[in-house]
Amino acid sequence: MNMSVNWQEVDSKDYADAIEQANAMHEREMFDKNKTLTQKAKLSFYDSFYALKLSNNKTIPATSMYFVTDGTDVEKIDFKPETIYKINEKADIKLNQENIQEYIGFFFANIRNNGYRFSLVNNVDDLGLKVNEVSEITDDIDNYIFPTKITADEKGFYASSCVLLGNNLFAISSHVDAKGKLDILSEEVLLKNLPVHLKRIR
Repeated sequence: MNMSVNWQEVDSKDYADAIEQANAMHEREMFDKNKTLTQKAKLSFYDSFYALKLSNNKTIPATSMYFVTDGTDVEKIDFKPETIYKINEKADIKLNQENIQEYIGFFFANIRNNGYRFSLVNNVDDLGLKVNEVSEITDDIDNYIFPTKITADEKGFYASSCVLLGNNLFAISSHVDAKGKLDILSEEVLLKNLPVHLKRIR
């Protein structure tokens, strides 16, 4: 869930039920109810459901997993759009002009293609360029990036966005309906082989 949300650390003991359900999704216990670094973040398009990040820093490498929960019902983010749609239905998603861009960012951050994660890009900083190559190419890249543009219609919202997949930058036009289903209408490659830190999910 690589997106701009305001993570707040919380006491893992207060989320013991959610942690227990998260552990039940795996063959072995991944998270200690008393020691797991637990963080939550509000998602403005859900009333009672929120994002939950569980991190086990004792494993090598450290293990972090993401969930969406209301404290009772826990859904693991598995980077499939069908899971997001399932959460949307359970959480009774409510989209409006103020939160639609956050939802689009949430959607793209939590799906994948060929093992690579998408991410919404509104400026050069969102790309995560490798530090030693930033100064040489930033100005050129900036000419291609545009902030997400949203237009409402009677069935939902049209969006025009810059989206990073792997090390390639795309211009993507999409439509999001009232239930959060996102359909990609068109895509255009803007830049290829950018010097970014690849966000691959195995």
